[in-house]
Amino acid sequence: MDERSPMQMLLSSLRKNLRRHFWPWQGGEGSRFLLLLAIMIMVVGVVGEQAVNLYQKALLEREQSRLYVLARGQAQVIQRIHREHLARWWLPQMADTRLRTFIEEVLPAWQARLGETGEILFARHQGDQIQFLFPRRHKEDLLLESIPWQKKQWAEPMRRALQGQGGAMLGRDYRGVEVIAAYEYLPELQLGMVAKIDLHEINAPIEQTAQGVLGTTIFTIVIGGWIFSWVSEGGIRRLRQAMDELALSEQALRQGEATYRALLADMQQTERQLSQEIDRRRFLFEHSRDGVCILGMDGRVLEANAQFARMLGYERQEMQDLYVWDWDVQWSEAEIKALLREISDAGISFVTHHRRKDGTRYTVEVSSSKMVWQDKEMLLSSHRDITLQVQQEVQLRQLVKMEAIGTLAGGVAHDFNNILSVMLGFAELAMKHLPPEEQPYQDVQEIFRAGLRARDLVSQLLAFSRRTEQQIAPLTLDPLVKEVVKFLRAVIPDEVSVVLQLAPEPVRVMADAVHVHEILMNLTTNALQAMTGKGGQLAIRLQACHLPESAAYRLRLDSGPYGVLSVSDTGMGIAEEHLPRIFDPFFTTKDVGKGTGLGLSVVHGLVTANRGAVEVSSRVGAGADFHIYLPLVPSLE
Repeated sequence: MDERSPMQMLLSSLRKNLRRHFWPWQGGEGSRFLLLLAIMIMVVGVVGEQAVNLYQKALLEREQSRLYVLARGQAQVIQRIHREHLARWWLPQMADTRLRTFIEEVLPAWQARLGETGEILFARHQGDQIQFLFPRRHKEDLLLESIPWQKKQWAEPMRRALQGQGGAMLGRDYRGVEVIAAYEYLPELQLGMVAKIDLHEINAPIEQTAQGVLGTTIFTIVIGGWIFSWVSEGGIRRLRQAMDELALSEQALRQGEATYRALLADMQQTERQLSQEIDRRRFLFEHSRDGVCILGMDGRVLEANAQFARMLGYERQEMQDLYVWDWDVQWSEAEIKALLREISDAGISFVTHHRRKDGTRYTVEVSSSKMVWQDKEMLLSSHRDITLQVQQEVQLRQLVKMEAIGTLAGGVAHDFNNILSVMLGFAELAMKHLPPEEQPYQDVQEIFRAGLRARDLVSQLLAFSRRTEQQIAPLTLDPLVKEVVKFLRAVIPDEVSVVLQLAPEPVRVMADAVHVHEILMNLTTNALQAMTGKGGQLAIRLQACHLPESAAYRLRLDSGPYGVLSVSDTGMGIAEEHLPRIFDPFFTTKDVGKGTGLGLSVVHGLVTANRGAVEVSSRVGAGADFHIYLPLVPSLE
């Protein structure tokens, strides 16, 4: 291989041709002319070579910068697509396969932008080998090829990329050909990436142009000096031709620069698309309906969206000083730190309880997964408030349980009622044949009384099972409530006062009158029993209201107009731990023999049968409030 520069080879060729074809002089005159030409050619050659070297150096630096920016942009695109595949497919193998397919599809298009010899390579370091992953542009018949790691005279750009470096350089590729190459390391894939162009392709336009320009210049000097004394006009004409050739050469250089500018514009377009994708993901992060935050592996909040700050009741800037255990009340700090260490790339989901800034608590579903950003491990955590959902599930389970127990109670009650009829009948016959003053008569009488109490219990079971016929019809509640209050005032002790508050207008609902009467009697009986021995106030209120969407959703009703029958007392109240069970059949806190535990169960069943709802609130020592919602009669307007 000739180690001389293109300029040196051109000068040598010119010297041979001048001596062979253009040497008409003899003696000292010819020597002087030759010396003059030689000096002029040497000056032009030296100046031209320096100019070409400077231009070549500038062009190589610009090409290195362009290749490095292109390689870095494509590496970022590939890693972003890989992360999206990992988020979309839970198996890393599926994500790698999808990424490999993507690279194989776009690789020809990317390489086409790099000219005839341009090539983009991917490889990984395996043992003492550099293992290439995709077919090369110059050796497509070899799907997998490797070269020794220690063979430093070849594939130096790929070796630097696999060492975690990024940049551009002049070197030799896997073929041993001199190239200008940009290299970048893909840490998430542990791959090296090299974008390269053969050096001769970049130098070819420069050398061709330089040879043409220099040859034309020297030719003009030689010919001009040779015939200047004979034909001045011919020399000027040749000089103009040389200038035209220079103009054409300059035009060719400008066309090459335009090509590079087009490649630069494509690269800038790719960067803009990446910026738009980042902006889109930021928009989704900020406008998510779930609370989303990014946590360090130590549990500290690195970033949180506005929804998460609102859920916890903090200002956005306050979130930066919080740790997970500042709001999670279910686990200790040590347990949370252990959980954070166990979270993998696949992520976990769990339900826990959070504490707001004001101290209130709510139930939340948390989904967390590990991610790597800028070579740092962190956690992406999504939080969804499911407090209302949990409450609805509890209500649904209660309703299903009540219906199941009601069905069982109804079947048992009917059979038990038949047995009681036989027992009461024979007991009554026995009493007719026994003298009242004798002991056997009194014993049978006790059996008869126990049977009557059992029959009352069966009646309650039947009411609870809702197997009695319903007659839902328009019902004005005011007269019915007044009748019950009149009865209560006649039988209750003096230490209990009864307060009645009616609505300004009559309240007409769609309900069964017998059911409403039984509901009111059961609630007032419970209230009076809660005030036994201490006295107090029993308040009965009747009003009409419009139930909004939020309240209707909580009570599992349709929003609209309802009549509200409220019974309140100032008795002992209900303990908080007992509230979830007060409507369970046979649940009671009274002494043995003083309650069956069916009163509130019957109330719940009858209200539900009339398409209504029961709401209760109570505190120990402060009494209890029961609110019965029944649908109003539709207006004719």
